[in-house]
Amino acid sequence: MAIFLIFLSSVFGKLTIIEPQELKNQFTENVIGVIPSSLANFGNPPYGSHIIGQLYAYKENNITGCIQLPSINFEYSSGMINYPILILDRGNCSFVVKVRNAQTIGASAVIIIDNIIESPENVMMIDDGTAGNIYIPSVLISKSNGQLLKNYILSHQSIKTRVQMTFEMLNPDNQVEYEIWMSSENTELREFLSDFSQHGKKLMPNTQMTPHYVLWYSVERSKEGFLTEHKDCLSGGRYCAPDPDLDNGPRTGREIVLENLRQICLYNYLTDQKKLNLWWDYIKKFKGCTGDNFNTKCSDTILNIIGIKTKIIQECIDNSVLGSDIKINDNFLLKQERKAMLDRGIFFYPSLIINNQTFRGDLESVEVMTALCAGFKNQPNYCIEYFDGISDDNISDDDKRVSPRILVLIIFFSLIAFVVILFLYRKWLRKYASETMKKEITKTISQYIALTENSIDDD
Repeated sequence: MAIFLIFLSSVFGKLTIIEPQELKNQFTENVIGVIPSSLANFGNPPYGSHIIGQLYAYKENNITGCIQLPSINFEYSSGMINYPILILDRGNCSFVVKVRNAQTIGASAVIIIDNIIESPENVMMIDDGTAGNIYIPSVLISKSNGQLLKNYILSHQSIKTRVQMTFEMLNPDNQVEYEIWMSSENTELREFLSDFSQHGKKLMPNTQMTPHYVLWYSVERSKEGFLTEHKDCLSGGRYCAPDPDLDNGPRTGREIVLENLRQICLYNYLTDQKKLNLWWDYIKKFKGCTGDNFNTKCSDTILNIIGIKTKIIQECIDNSVLGSDIKINDNFLLKQERKAMLDRGIFFYPSLIINNQTFRGDLESVEVMTALCAGFKNQPNYCIEYFDGISDDNISDDDKRVSPRILVLIIFFSLIAFVVILFLYRKWLRKYASETMKKEITKTISQYIALTENSIDDD
């Protein structure tokens, strides 16, 4: 699935031809040798770093990568960075499927050629919901540039084509600004925020974090002028959330919108009081408000625990209503959120924007910390300490990834060991069988001789 980007810069991944020079000179749209591209929002790009690698492509036409890919003898050069980067065509299946199949055969990155004429920088390759086990980056390039690149590789197979994929993060100063676009019921985001809260608090002196909330509206209510209430909405259908029960239970989208509003009020109050660390405390504890426990009572309990008077938040909610009925009248805080959402061009959530650029990758602490710390001109001490302190003991199992090259080597040497063991076992088995047979023959002959002697004696 792809979406169009209009309001936010999508220049996170820069693709540059390194060699050969004759190919580099054919790309002159902007800077010589630079191919305009759009980075996927899944996989884990090494922000603030780059990948240098050799390009590979299949001879067959329209290899989309939608089924298991034929293996390729990727070249891994010692003493130099040379990651295998695979080129595939767009179409027939999701981007996630293509990249996963490329990752399976050992590719370190993927370049996907668009199948229609459009600017790739205005398109984002998004997660189809199954990209949790993908850790290699991928980019989309235009149809014309892709064909030019692919045709050159196939017609010059004796020449190595190498590129550099740079994963940029704007870092104009020593203050990082980031926005978290969310909805209070999103399970994935609640897990991430709970885990990331410790880092969010530590980074506070050097960052400005702003939570924003994605809100929908009722098309039916809009046609009648938002004059009647809707069970999944506030303000006559102006601000809605999907029904968590899918109309099969007592819960409604309205309680989600109310919690979004409550968190907005809490954030605004704590910002004024210069106590934003308590927002992280609330968010971490709110992870436990699930199912039928997702309600005002659970929220009030947490507010009391962190030392915030519930009446302060309730007064904020009441004062945000432009009238006397929260179910019908407009709400200026939610109106601001809706406007910010449209101005930003937010079409999906959860979403993270760092220094005015959309984060691409998994919402996991290590990946987000990598991107945030790359956004500083000079990294604060906490970033340095965090990455210095990372070890196999404190990285989650999902982050303990084996590179494709190492995996291939492990499999290769395992097969050799298996063959050697099998050979030695068969040799030992033949020797054992031979010795056993000799013993049996000797025993049989001895018995035969004894019987023969007995027979003679009897005569």
